[in-house]
Amino acid sequence: RRHTAKICWKRNKLCRNCNKSHNSLVCNSRTAKENCSNDLKSTETKSQRESSLLCRDDKGKPKNSIRLQTFTAGVQSDRGETLSLRCLCDGGSTRTAEKKTRTFIKREAADLLGLKVICREELLIYEFGNRIGKRQIYDVVQLSLLNRQDPLRKIQISAVVIEDVTVGEIEVPSERVRNMAFERGIELADEGDSEEVDVLIGSDFLWEVLKDTNVRLSRR
Repeated sequence: RRHTAKICWKRNKLCRNCNKSHNSLVCNSRTAKENCSNDLKSTETKSQRESSLLCRDDKGKPKNSIRLQTFTAGVQSDRGETLSLRCLCDGGSTRTAEKKTRTFIKREAADLLGLKVICREELLIYEFGNRIGKRQIYDVVQLSLLNRQDPLRKIQISAVVIEDVTVGEIEVPSERVRNMAFERGIELADEGDSEEVDVLIGSDFLWEVLKDTNVRLSRR
């Protein structure tokens, strides 16, 4: 962004799928294709599917754990490609001065998609666990989240562009959880191929994403 590849600090950042020097969102490796293929195969074996947001345990701890809601959605780039973004539903940990949570997108993802800036806003943002707000002017972009199985089902949202959505990585669904969901004919909202988060869904669009029903896989 406004500099050459030679001096770009991201040039040594490797793909999480194939470990090569390109962004994971545009990876065409065998591993990435197998993830997509397996997802489609599991969908075809069941005639009726039910979408569910997955609550994850932080590092698998049975007590005092943090459960987070994640999902993946397709987003069309300015080149007509549909890329998969991992999204996290915000329970209120990041808010603006108006005490309303906003939707955010990672700058790397916004640049890769070629999203156009629709406006700029000066916001006072309180980040995770921080009582001191940070006032700054941020770019705001518009994008549509596409259903992975039915691209005609989509939700248009606007998002504030920030450098990083989360500091740490959010675990993907475990093999045990995926097997339990498959046996019950439930399609997990998080396809489970990345621990990075590209979009943080705030209260401004949260209830357009969430359903009004809960699905429990087990008593735990």
